[in-house]
Amino acid sequence: MLGITYEEKEMSLTSQFHFTRAKKLYPHPLGFYIQRGMIYLQRGMFNKAEKDANQALEIDSKSAQAHFLLGNVYEAQNKIPLAVAEFQIVSGMKNADPKLIVISRYKTGMLMLQGAARPTPPQEKPTSTRK
Repeated sequence: MLGITYEEKEMSLTSQFHFTRAKKLYPHPLGFYIQRGMIYLQRGMFNKAEKDANQALEIDSKSAQAHFLLGNVYEAQNKIPLAVAEFQIVSGMKNADPKLIVISRYKTGMLMLQGAARPTPPQEKPTSTRK
């Protein structure tokens, strides 16, 4: 995205102009934030990528792509437990792209094999102490 190039050159008005134009090219704003977030991630601009992933999740909290992006951002920032949590969300989605599910499960497994994270324990029902 051209807006990112201008943003890196600290030309904020020009970058905002190009971001506004780019956003209009997407049929839904969700796609814009995911795409821009992926570019930020590729360029090592993790805080901006995280912000765009969260913006995408505000638009659609059930977006597998947004959760997957956020998981990758957290992994790049070495926030491994948060990354695993996001990948587990994608893994549990029934309507997600099967490729994202497989990759999320793979990434979860690899991160756990490295000993960087523990699986999220299943939620147990509280037991009553009454007799």
